[in-house]
Amino acid sequence: MSSVELSVGSISPTFSSSHTTYTANVANNIVSITINPSVTFNKATVKVNNELVGSGNSSSPIALSVGSNTVTLEVTAEDETTKTTYTITVNRAPCKIYFC
Repeated sequence: MSSVELSVGSISPTFSSSHTTYTANVANNIVSITINPSVTFNKATVKVNNELVGSGNSSSPIALSVGSNTVTLEVTAEDETTKTTYTITVNRAPCKIYFC
């Protein structure tokens, strides 16, 4: 995979294909996000939470609960055998009583 973008916020650390675990923090008013993965090789595929997503396209909206939410990206290489799984933990902030 060559890059990963979120519809809201960003991942930490900065994406590197050799690193497989990331975090992102979003505000409480963010109830869903989409993930936009891009692959390095044309025949590689990506599944976001088991949904096939074309390179450079956005996933379906992913609902976020307050607290920790795990999103998985499974990349299958051009050989159709080699797989790498990336995990993004999206932390949705709790509601502050005076803002909800």
